Amino acid sequence: APHTAFGLHLVVPPNRLEDPAVARKFAALPGLESVTFTLLGGTARTHDAMAGRLGAFRELLRAAQNLHTTGTVPLNVSVVLTEAGARELGAILDVVRRLRGRPSLSALFADCAAHHPRLRAISPDLATLRRAFSAEQGRIIAERVPLQNFPVCALPPAIRTLNDSNRVGNLDDYPPLAVCKPCVHRPRCCGVPRGYLDAHGDAHLAPETAARKR
Repeated sequence: APHTAFGLHLVVPPNRLEDPAVARKFAALPGLESVTFTLLGGTARTHDAMAGRLGAFRELLRAAQNLHTTGTVPLNVSVVLTEAGARELGAILDVVRRLRGRPSLSALFADCAAHHPRLRAISPDLATLRRAFSAEQGRIIAERVPLQNFPVCALPPAIRTLNDSNRVGNLDDYPPLAVCKPCVHRPRCCGVPRGYLDAHGDAHLAPETAARKR
């Protein structure tokens, strides 16, 4: 069989692996080291709505089972937190455990101006994120769940070291905000996209000043 010098880590639509025979062939790919599915909610209703297809959640469960049956491929589960998903964070972590996957949690990510109108409809406000993360921070810490591109003030202090936050200048249309200027976390915080500001404004931003930290 052919070999590859580099390990393959593939992001795959779950419906492609809903057929057990296809999943077995996929798992036998030379060099395959992991597969990543995207989860958009903790219930079938939420995930299907975000995926835009009835039955998408069921397909994900079946695909994960098919992969586990092969016994060879680790499964990563990338969770993108929408407004509805943030309110189901506990259920989402339960689903990931059911899938026997390795979770990661990502903020909705705007990398071009065309994304902002879509983000307005589904972006959670920072207060909702803070409540969700505060409720589940024990599990997040225990499982060392990676976090990506959340503003620092959206996270309880205990889980901030798990967050990989790109600098504002690396992202498209993440405007500098006067309210964030005195924040001690600004050098390592991604901020929020313009679409978020259009939907929620800056009322939920919670900058930390040096005086506040003392």
